[in-house]
Amino acid sequence: GASAVAFTEVEPDPRVATVDKCGALCKAEKCDLVIVAGGGSSMDIAKGAAILATNDGSIHDYLAGRGEEIKEPVNPPIPLIAIPTTSGSGSEVSECIVIVDTNNIKDIMFSPMLAATYAVVDPELTYSVPKNTTIHTGLDVLSHALEAYSSVMDDAVAELMALEALRIVFR
Repeated sequence: GASAVAFTEVEPDPRVATVDKCGALCKAEKCDLVIVAGGGSSMDIAKGAAILATNDGSIHDYLAGRGEEIKEPVNPPIPLIAIPTTSGSGSEVSECIVIVDTNNIKDIMFSPMLAATYAVVDPELTYSVPKNTTIHTGLDVLSHALEAYSSVMDDAVAELMALEALRIVFR
């Protein structure tokens, strides 16, 4: 049979140390799959840990804003199933994570390897979060949609998606 291990040390705005710890757990337990349920912070920790489970170093090595050459993952991550319970970040389908670096500054990692293998999106799961969280993640959707719509990088598909997101938010 299959066995499971849980990582429960999720924090808002995840830190390098947290992602490294989760990645080390995945390596030590020889995990062959990551399943994550939650919001953007949970997703970012899990996506980073899936990369670290098959690659060397700290997640800090892969962050874009270090002022040094960005290290690219050599090996593909272990498969990841993402189950969002909030609707703000879109992390379950993005190729990016946002991590607080060792200088206490938010930094990013971009890689096609960060996309979840599968995303299980059930809008009813958002009913399980507190009303305040729903309000905050709704505002997050609004800000992302406005940013995409007003971007100077002209992208007709992104513009249509942004307009649809705005329509849904204001419904």
